[in-house]
Amino acid sequence: MHIRQIIEEAKEINDIAVQYKDKVITYKNLYESVTKVAEMLNNYKNEVILIYLPNSIDYYIAYFAVLELDSVILPIHVLNTVYNLNVVRNMTDSRILITTSALLSPKLYQNKALKSK
Repeated sequence: MHIRQIIEEAKEINDIAVQYKDKVITYKNLYESVTKVAEMLNNYKNEVILIYLPNSIDYYIAYFAVLELDSVILPIHVLNTVYNLNVVRNMTDSRILITTSALLSPKLYQNKALKSK
């Protein structure tokens, strides 16, 4: 069974789907969150999508949303440098990186470390 089917079939269940540390998300909330993120990423179907997130419920949501699009998931460990992010992005021609502002400081934006092509 595909993970998409599991989430779809469990979308009305209020049991815990994912627990990370002291945070939990139910199957119902997971389904809703995955659906919202997949809709936001709809323009990136069948592409390589980079996920640069720490272990968290948000990581699961992003991961399952990318699966929903039949896109390629390329997880990047959070200890990688911005230089490494650029190398991977350029090698894959990825147009999108899912991350948090905490991982990318304003200084990185000012230095245009994540340059667009």
